[in-house]
Amino acid sequence: MGASNKEFLKEIINQLEDENMGLKVTRSKNKERESVPNGTYFGRCYGVIDLGNQVQKKFESDATEVIPQVVLLFELSHKMTDGKPFGFSRICKISNHEKSNLHQIVQHLTGKLLSDESQNGFQLTQLLDKFCVLQYTENPKPDRDYPIVTFGPAPDGTKFEAVNKNVVFDCDNPNPEILKELPEWIVTKINERVKDDDAFIEEKNYDERNPPPLEDVPF
Repeated sequence: MGASNKEFLKEIINQLEDENMGLKVTRSKNKERESVPNGTYFGRCYGVIDLGNQVQKKFESDATEVIPQVVLLFELSHKMTDGKPFGFSRICKISNHEKSNLHQIVQHLTGKLLSDESQNGFQLTQLLDKFCVLQYTENPKPDRDYPIVTFGPAPDGTKFEAVNKNVVFDCDNPNPEILKELPEWIVTKINERVKDDDAFIEEKNYDERNPPPLEDVPF
């Protein structure tokens, strides 16, 4: 992100905070949240939100890494008691590895393989208005109060009436109007991203078997 864009985004967020537009994290009211019943539903992708570079723990490790992430937003064919569709979101590492979550989701929604050389430069906005199957099952772990959700391809011709308008947000080209409409938790994630000019230094533990590289030797 260029310096001008970074300053622009910072100014937007400061203005919105001053106007109390909901960008500050506040304690939510005690309102029971409806849960999606276990079952299989159709889903439509309506949002592709760039989260920038995020700090994340490595798999089965306390070490951290910085990775580019995107959150995909879906509306379900199943409705809540107020008539609005249930929503679902999935944060993905931007990766074309065949075992990555993003690779599998793109395949289910479009039939395309990100690992294929022909898909180099694939635009994630192609996922908008694409349909899939979302299967909700009860989480077997007693300390988890959220379900397990798995993706699958929708049959050809699957469609249902769209309720949410499509939304795209790019950290490199921030749109203040879109930023206003994003949920607080997404805005918080965007604000927590590692900026281009931030110095993120992972603490290194060197020993005789793991000597420092030449550029880290202090002489």
